[in-house]
Order: sequence, then C-alpha cells, then structure tokens
Amino acid sequence: MLSTGNYACELIHCYNFYNMLVLNDHVGAIFGAAGMRDVTLDGEHSRLIMNVYGTGGGELELRLLTFKRGSQAGRRSKKERPRGVKRATTSGEERSDD
Repeated sequence: MLSTGNYACELIHCYNFYNMLVLNDHVGAIFGAAGMRDVTLDGEHSRLIMNVYGTGGGELELRLLTFKRGSQAGRRSKKERPRGVKRATTSGEERSDD
C-alpha cells in the first residue's frame, strides 16, 4: 500500500536512471491507501515508471494509481528488439515488428 502523495525520483531513490520501479516475479497488489486515485507516480518525462518482468505464474494487481509523464527512455529501440517480438498497441491488439 502506498500513502497518498506524488512520487517522483531522486536518483538515490529510483531503481536506476531509466526506471522508477522494476518488479521481477512480483505477485499481489500495489494500490493507493486512500481509496481514490491520490497516488501519482511521476516519471518526469525522463524515466519509465514501472517495468514488470513476469509474475512467477501469479497475478499482480495495480489499483488506484495514476501514472504521469512516463518516458520510453529505458525501452529498447525497434532496431535493438529481437525479431518476432510482439508488443501491445493502445487498441489492445498485438503487433509484430517483423
């Protein structure tokens, strides 16, 4: 549970320069405490807000969080991505880069 507030990075409090949060095989729930969207994770146009690498077969639930000004700075460019990798589009469809 996160307390109400605006969360932004100072280099010492982030996972690294490119990511605010990185979750590896994390299961459970991450949610705002107040029961409203009073928790804002602000990437300040310079960081990915959250990188999730699997859930170990379980479920990860994100509730009552606002993501603001995230960046794609930590993403691999299309050229660096392995061939055949699919990624979701805003319409929910998967798209291949091939």
